[in-house]
Amino acid sequence: MSDGAEIAALRLPYEITSEIFIRCLPAHKRVRPNPIRAPLQLAQICSGWRTVALTTPKLWTSIYLEFPVGDPCDGIPVLFDIPDRPQDHTCELLELWLFRATGHPISLTIICGATAVPCDVLDVVAANSSRCGRLELALTMRDLLRFNEKALGPFPRLRSLGIQVTNKSEVPPLNVLSLSPNLLALRLLGFENASPSPDPEEFPASLTSLEVADGFRAEDSDRLIGRFPHLLHLAIFCSYRVPRSPESHITASGLRTLILRSRPLHFFRDFLDLLTIPSLEHLEICLYREPSPVLSFLARSACRLTHLTLKLLYADVETHLVPCLMAVPPGHLITLELVFHRGRSSPELWAALKCIDLLPE
Repeated sequence: MSDGAEIAALRLPYEITSEIFIRCLPAHKRVRPNPIRAPLQLAQICSGWRTVALTTPKLWTSIYLEFPVGDPCDGIPVLFDIPDRPQDHTCELLELWLFRATGHPISLTIICGATAVPCDVLDVVAANSSRCGRLELALTMRDLLRFNEKALGPFPRLRSLGIQVTNKSEVPPLNVLSLSPNLLALRLLGFENASPSPDPEEFPASLTSLEVADGFRAEDSDRLIGRFPHLLHLAIFCSYRVPRSPESHITASGLRTLILRSRPLHFFRDFLDLLTIPSLEHLEICLYREPSPVLSFLARSACRLTHLTLKLLYADVETHLVPCLMAVPPGHLITLELVFHRGRSSPELWAALKCIDLLPE
């Protein structure tokens, strides 16, 4: 770029420069405070761009902090305009970052392994409960208990909540669930040995996306769909058999995504037998030795799948995979993903796929 072009770029109107800066953020909208990435990098070019960056609230609506792998203090010198990085000032960074986002819903991601989160970070998160639009926490049980005590809410703007327990222990009732009346997406992981386990009856009925792993009560598993009338996406991860409930057959007319991950498929056989989902577009499931549960489900639902993921666990190409693919109505599938147990793909597979109308190209 020539000098003239550089000067012209620096002379763009504030509104255009601000919009360009916003488009420099990650597509997933989870921003790490790194001085060589937006938005901090943009604030180092010149005084004009620094002013634009620091006065554009949308640049500061998301922050991703990871302990101890990440280095949350990386962005402190730039944001605070000081030459040397101070130690243990993560909370100051977090508070100033969120202050810059005044008036906008914020996205907070706090990732922690086996170590504790620095003392006051959870205080800052709890203090900003009314501003949270997305909250993702991967914490030790001790930190989750601390957060649960502080999260007195309310969370009126919260639309997406993800909580993962990074060690195993007893889990308290989560205050944030009862304090988030407008929650749309919920993700609970690491609750395998939770006592008591999360109860779907306590989840907000407004959910459109739900992802749970093991910790939900097995006897309620086939009522997850009926409990949430607006549910569009459901993912269940299970390593034990899901028993059949005396409930009547369920027709989910609005569900678009169903992800069932288990070892093996028969852990979900009864659950799948209860369902009819004519609106389903995305199916991910483990294909075990007999394809009949999947075949019956597809025939009964008559859904037009656009995305299909089959994990072949000891499944045979000719007798298990091909019948399932033949049951998928042609002309709609956009993505087909086949995951083989221990790399068991073979030339027979590709030969079989070429003979299926599902894959004309």
